[in-house]
Amino acid sequence: MKPDKSYLSLYKGKARATKFLFILFAVQILLLSLLSVSIPVPVEFAEQLLEDYETKDITFELEQVAFTFPDKITARKVVLLKNGHQTGLVHELKIQYPFLKLPWGKWRNLKRICAKNISLQTPVESQPVLQLTNFDLQKSGDMEHDLKVSIHSDQSLLKVKGVVDFEYLKSLLKATPLKEPHFQLSESVDRLLRSGGDLKTILQETGSLDLETFLNISSNGDLSLSQLGRDTGEETALLNGLRAYLQIFEQDGGTRIASIKANLKDLTIKQENIVTVLRNISFSNQSISFEHLNTLKSNFGKSSLRVDEIELKGKVEGRLPALDIISNSTDGLEKGMVFSESNRTRVALAYQYDSFVSLHGDASIDPKLFDLHCHTKKGRLRVIDGDECTLSLLKSKVNERAFAPMHFRVTAPRLSVMEAPDGSFSLQGLIYPDYSIKVDSAWAKIGKSEASGTYSQSWFPHNFRFLLKGELFPPDISNWFGSWWKSIWTDFRFSEKTPSGDFSVSGTWGSSSSDTITFGIIKTQKLTYRNFTASQSSAIVKTDSNQTSVHTIIKHKKGQLRGNFSFPRNSPPEGEILSFDFNGDYPLNDGRQTFGPEVERYLIDFNSTNLLCEVSGSIFRSLNAASGESNKTHYKIKISTDQNASLWNIPTEHIHGGEITYKNRVTSGKFPSIGLGNGIATLDFKSENQAGSKVFDFNFNLRGADRTALISSISKAKHLNRDSRNHILENIDSSKESNGKIDLRINARGPFGNFLQFTGTGHIRLIEESLQKVNLLGKISERLDAVKLPIPSGSFSFEMLEIPFRLENENVHSDKILLTGPLSRIEASGVLNLASGEIDVTSTLKLIGNLKIPILKNILNLADPLSKITEIRITGHWKNPKTEFITSLEKILPFRRRSK
Repeated sequence: MKPDKSYLSLYKGKARATKFLFILFAVQILLLSLLSVSIPVPVEFAEQLLEDYETKDITFELEQVAFTFPDKITARKVVLLKNGHQTGLVHELKIQYPFLKLPWGKWRNLKRICAKNISLQTPVESQPVLQLTNFDLQKSGDMEHDLKVSIHSDQSLLKVKGVVDFEYLKSLLKATPLKEPHFQLSESVDRLLRSGGDLKTILQETGSLDLETFLNISSNGDLSLSQLGRDTGEETALLNGLRAYLQIFEQDGGTRIASIKANLKDLTIKQENIVTVLRNISFSNQSISFEHLNTLKSNFGKSSLRVDEIELKGKVEGRLPALDIISNSTDGLEKGMVFSESNRTRVALAYQYDSFVSLHGDASIDPKLFDLHCHTKKGRLRVIDGDECTLSLLKSKVNERAFAPMHFRVTAPRLSVMEAPDGSFSLQGLIYPDYSIKVDSAWAKIGKSEASGTYSQSWFPHNFRFLLKGELFPPDISNWFGSWWKSIWTDFRFSEKTPSGDFSVSGTWGSSSSDTITFGIIKTQKLTYRNFTASQSSAIVKTDSNQTSVHTIIKHKKGQLRGNFSFPRNSPPEGEILSFDFNGDYPLNDGRQTFGPEVERYLIDFNSTNLLCEVSGSIFRSLNAASGESNKTHYKIKISTDQNASLWNIPTEHIHGGEITYKNRVTSGKFPSIGLGNGIATLDFKSENQAGSKVFDFNFNLRGADRTALISSISKAKHLNRDSRNHILENIDSSKESNGKIDLRINARGPFGNFLQFTGTGHIRLIEESLQKVNLLGKISERLDAVKLPIPSGSFSFEMLEIPFRLENENVHSDKILLTGPLSRIEASGVLNLASGEIDVTSTLKLIGNLKIPILKNILNLADPLSKITEIRITGHWKNPKTEFITSLEKILPFRRRSK
């Protein structure tokens, strides 16, 4: 071989190797450059790849899709639309998947998928029902993927961390047929939205949760769930200290056993007035046998749930004993037993769930060992007390299950509810599928009451209705209802004979007492209401949301009354507290307090053993009790009586057609016929508040009264002192021969209760044959007779006295007092001080100056020297006045001795 040819052959081989290495180097340079360069993918092309998942109602929208060699696909935003509405939204999506395996790849080929935010929402809601943040699923082995994600729903957070083996997960599900069904994205989205909506609804009730789960979905995998923090929201249910653990074991023959354990430190359930706290809740099931999760419907085995303690707070407070529920059902958790064994309870009830829960078995409680209390307007009351109570529950026959799944019987030999008197109870009835209760036979004896009847109770809302008939003593059950019930009977006093009644009471437990409706008839023998005693009565009582009304017939020793009374409920501060309308025989003196202090105050000066009356009106509260300026109280009273009655203690023979009204703080009265002193009087008056005081204005007119009878009546007046009363009685001349007739008219006005401050006018006329025997004008006739003037006998005999007067506070003035007789007359003027009793009257005597013949009268007046030279002056106290005769000479010589 030639050396040059050999060299050349070696040179050519080296060149081929160099070319190959260069090409290889170039390819490497190209690949390295591709690894760092993202190639935008047209949106139309990317959407074309998703067309297999699109249907008539599912479409996609993508933004900024890119491919990075060799296996990374990114998209800034992916929108899933259902029927044109945004349903799913993904931000910052990244997928790592072998590019060459895309056409035939499986989940195990997925290297990584992550997204910054994934949210799902319904078309009708603006906020997502479910939101996933920092989602990261990354392959960690041949069959396993590491998972990290935070799931948000309604302010709750679940942090998930663990390992997922998709092949193992697939094995837990039912084996797929030879030909796998086409994946229906629309149905999957609907299921996911429904699940998210259900989850959100649950969380709205249970409150915000902060949970963390660690899962291992691989062979002999497990799942543990723990609560990171305590709820602090105002939701209706709060969980604290949640721990749960699930583990699945493989068994021979392809079966699996799941073991579940869960503990909850406490569960708080908030209602409107009551907070229920369930403490130390534990649940376990050690042997749930299954082949595939999606076919798990039975064979749950033994499950147990225990609550160590139940605490009640709020309106009802106290503790209930531990409770155990054990299920041995092979058909879910639909059958089992409920146990509670303590010093307070002995409960063993079997339950079965078939669209509703039915129970059968026995339970007994010892009420006296329960510490349950309820806060009411009457204070803190013990809910139950007494001896052992038993409950028996029986299943109904099969053909009755649709109507009445359970029969029950309750017996309680001694039971007190809400601190009402101890009672004995016997109940039996039915519990319906909606858990409403009907007691079709009930008997109870509580305190003085013994009744039988029925009871019904529904739930949500808690409506109830009593039907009771028997001997009913209303105060026995005051604690069962609101304060309105007790207030009705506060002023009643019953005899030993218990009233009989027939009542219906319906309403809603736990709601305002104004929702309760009561209707019934009650009959009584002797009873007393505010010192008014009825020998027999019957009443129809009706209570609704507006008022309590009573229609009653009352018999008493003076007659009978029919009336209607209404007690408004939930009356405002200045609202009505009583309205009334009745008529008949009313014993005023015995029943003065019946209508409360307002009416009693205005009737304080009026007395009567019995009145024929018609009364109507309303009593209102007053914020300003002192002045009553805001009080809307009004009433009208029509009265008549032929029996003994009195006003300011002045007795009357009769009162006909009287009417008293009170409205706008003004009391007025009209009495057209009052029998007084054997005469007939009329009285109109008005009393009203002015400038902080009560002004009384009256007009009184009396005709034809008997002097002795009238003065005797006036002597009993309320405002006379004892000395004045005795003096009047001592000076009454009761002889029939001398008794005269009096007419009296007064029109005056002044402050009520202080008659010494009245002003007005009046007129009094007294006609009597022997008027000189009456102590008038200081017994002036008697004084004149003692002078022994040389005048005819009987000249100082008088028959009529007329006094027109005017009232000026405590003084009574008169400018023309006339005392006349057959021959003579006395003209006088003067003043009487009502406070001191002092009198000062100056009069002149006109001897035989009262003849009715005009010419003779004038002649005698000219010839009558006595009237021109004599004045009669009466001074001193009206009980024992001094009489002085003053002649003309004495006027000139005042030092001359005057006769007395």
